[in-house]
Amino acid sequence: MLPPEELKSAYALIMAYLENVRLKKKTIRKEISPYSTNEATINFLRRIKNMQILYGPELWINSGFVVELIKNGRKSSLTLFEKYKNDAQVSYVIACMGVYSLLAFRHGASILKNAICVIPTFPKEIDISDIELSEKGEIERDKYPKNWNELDWSVFHAMKKNPNRSFGKVGGELGISWVTVRTHFRKILNDCKVLVSFYPKGYNYYQKALLKFNTKYERNLWEELKRIDRSSFLYKYNDTILLILFYKDYNDLKRFEILKKEGKIKNLKVSTPIAWD
Repeated sequence: MLPPEELKSAYALIMAYLENVRLKKKTIRKEISPYSTNEATINFLRRIKNMQILYGPELWINSGFVVELIKNGRKSSLTLFEKYKNDAQVSYVIACMGVYSLLAFRHGASILKNAICVIPTFPKEIDISDIELSEKGEIERDKYPKNWNELDWSVFHAMKKNPNRSFGKVGGELGISWVTVRTHFRKILNDCKVLVSFYPKGYNYYQKALLKFNTKYERNLWEELKRIDRSSFLYKYNDTILLILFYKDYNDLKRFEILKKEGKIKNLKVSTPIAWD
């Protein structure tokens, strides 16, 4: 685990990325890093990466996705996973054990209404076991691209995994000037979400669960998840919620069974992710 001052700076870094996805290393050293020298700051950023404290930033846009959730059957989930991850139309796939074998998001009809990378609070305000649902409210549908042309999409695909790439390098790949890349990047950024996630003990420290359920307390759940100290992922399609939860022990999952008992969530199904791409 990182020392407290480095964890505080790592969390400050994800918040800064939400404000400026093209944050420069010079700015990180001057305004965010706990260290004043370039070398110490570079080592700090390397530790964050190696310990999997922080992921991102990436860009995401809801351009229309079909949600495929396959129940456990005779076929191995890993066999299905290999097939789906090599499908160019599939943007994200998870293999699971439990009720479901596989979750995939495939480009197509607009079934996926929203995808949320939950930005946590650090230090935490609550534990997962403290989550309370008291106020009803839906999560709204994500906005779609506004009048994007072919070049907008080319710039998006070239920069979605690394929004901090050089405009010049992207321009060289696409056969256009860096100024043109910058112009289109600024346009698409207005419609895109910046995805960045935070795990204070490291991504692999936490156990992972895929929860599927229905609830009238969607926005309340989102607000409660923000109060814990690590990211989670919340998806909505039709009237169904999918939650990828990073938890520490059985009491965290027990909380959702209690919410089910209280009538706050319904049709709860739980699976364990074992591979993702």
